[in-house]
Amino acid sequence: MKHLLKGFVLGATLLFACNAFAAEGVTELNVKNYQVFAIDDAQNVFNTSIFPNIQEHADKLALMPGGKAEGVYRTYLVLGKNKVMLIDTGWGSDFGKKGQTVAVLKEKGLTPDMVTDIYMTHLDGDHISGLIAGESATYPNAKIHMSQAEYDGWLVRGDARNPRSIVKAREILKLYEGRIETFAFGAKVEKNMQAIDTNGHTIGHTAYQFGKGKKGLLIVGDVLHVEPLQLRFTDYNSRFDQDQAQAAATRERVLAEATKSQITIAGMHFKSIGKVKKLADGGYGIEK
Repeated sequence: MKHLLKGFVLGATLLFACNAFAAEGVTELNVKNYQVFAIDDAQNVFNTSIFPNIQEHADKLALMPGGKAEGVYRTYLVLGKNKVMLIDTGWGSDFGKKGQTVAVLKEKGLTPDMVTDIYMTHLDGDHISGLIAGESATYPNAKIHMSQAEYDGWLVRGDARNPRSIVKAREILKLYEGRIETFAFGAKVEKNMQAIDTNGHTIGHTAYQFGKGKKGLLIVGDVLHVEPLQLRFTDYNSRFDQDQAQAAATRERVLAEATKSQITIAGMHFKSIGKVKKLADGGYGIEK
């Protein structure tokens, strides 16, 4: 594996750049110490049903023409010195939409058993289903990392989501028993990689930041789902957000801080990857 990764590490020392990789649905992001590949694990279309009262708000409804908005399910492959890491695992092959993450790994000359670490933004099904294939762990040698708050809410108390979601998460993560590690918000989890508190969507929801400022990258997970709507109305939550008030506060904070720092942001459900800017109407935009 050391020989395979040598080229990736050299490439990762370049300044931040964003360009399309050869595989369809993969975007390459270079940050200090790492190469990061944003993988469109599966395509998605959000409809207005995820916003229970949107029909009462013409201004918001107008931002979802035809009652729909294009979205995506995304994972991230992170390559560093002697490390093959993932941030979230998408749908995998056994649940819901068929995820492409493992196929992309193979296109890169990697196999699931070469993945060393998996960092979870949170434990919803479209983020953890890729951890299982049949009745086995998809990534048999990987350590699973998550915030202590997420671990406690899902695996200890079991009150972080509905009972069905809790049961599924526990069944999947049992395959990784003895290989689950937790961290506190703000921790430096890898070299030049920090865990950022973005709770609200779930109790322990985590963003991952690589570097700082204009050359940095912030993977924000599910801080927002429908880009045109929630960038304009940052206080407007989907039904997926567990703590509605906290989710709205987190969304505004993340976007405001990203605007100030000019860090590049990317998420799991909105397609744009780029710099956040403040708009004249009070909302935000993302410059690709």
